[in-house]
Amino acid sequence: MRFSFVLLALMSFFSCQNEKNNLLPSSTGAINEIIFVVNNDLWSTNVKDTIYNMFAKQVEGLSWAEPSFDIVQIPLSSYTKIFQTHRNIIFLEKSDSNKLYFLKNKNSKDQLIAVFLFKNPKDLLNNLIINGPKVFNAFKKIELNRLLSKSIKTRNLDRVFSKHKILFPLLEPFTPVLDTTNFSWLEFSPKNKELIKGIFIFEIPSTRPFDDSIFVNKLDSIFKNYVLGEHKNTYMEIEKNYPLQVSPLQIKYLYGHSIKGLWKIKNGFMGGPFISNALVDSLNNRTIFLYGFIFNPGKPKRNDIQEFEATFNSLKFR
Repeated sequence: MRFSFVLLALMSFFSCQNEKNNLLPSSTGAINEIIFVVNNDLWSTNVKDTIYNMFAKQVEGLSWAEPSFDIVQIPLSSYTKIFQTHRNIIFLEKSDSNKLYFLKNKNSKDQLIAVFLFKNPKDLLNNLIINGPKVFNAFKKIELNRLLSKSIKTRNLDRVFSKHKILFPLLEPFTPVLDTTNFSWLEFSPKNKELIKGIFIFEIPSTRPFDDSIFVNKLDSIFKNYVLGEHKNTYMEIEKNYPLQVSPLQIKYLYGHSIKGLWKIKNGFMGGPFISNALVDSLNNRTIFLYGFIFNPGKPKRNDIQEFEATFNSLKFR
């Protein structure tokens, strides 16, 4: 009886929580935007610089500087209803203790709030330095999850995914451009925009440690054969004058590397950023590569690269 009572109480609690969340309004604000609620006198100190260095640091792998997050500061007196449903909020509050805590879905669906409590500005700076990366990663993670919640059905790509024995979600209606034995090319290119988003899927029959020179040589050989420009002797290649940004990657039980850099058309004028995940599939003795590239001249590309990051990081082997 006691077990049944506890189980019934838990079910009732979660039912109430779900009902409360369903009644909340949708969150507001732009993707990768954080509202900092902090009084102007504190913001005018080196706290502002610390926050910008941490949350607005440059995104790796882009041809021009774009911040990780767009920062908007308001004093507590301006924290009115129009801001209370924002998707990302960070409070810096003077208190009798030094503490960090998070609130989820407080005023809107899918909302994340972080609160830094501090006794004095020095304690706040220490707290930011210690816990800032944790907060940064929390907001980045929830932005990726928000993107994935908008994924669409991709039945037209079943053959491609089945051939490579993989599956990952997509946020836009990509279609196959080329599908050979070892190489698949998917593309999203709306007719009313000068925008191209492309995905390449290929593999190397090896699980040895990642080597950036092998990666570049493999890509360039594939591009020269399959990713050709409009004119003779034009094809895609990795931009060698820009260093690759390579970092270790672990997604649940999968491990590998994330690679960011720039691509260009050899003997042509097109170019842009790319992101690639190289993940080891030890069961099939291979390393699978997902490569996403952007062509969107004169426009910011941070959010586009982030979309690839969200989908690629959701890869599953079949």
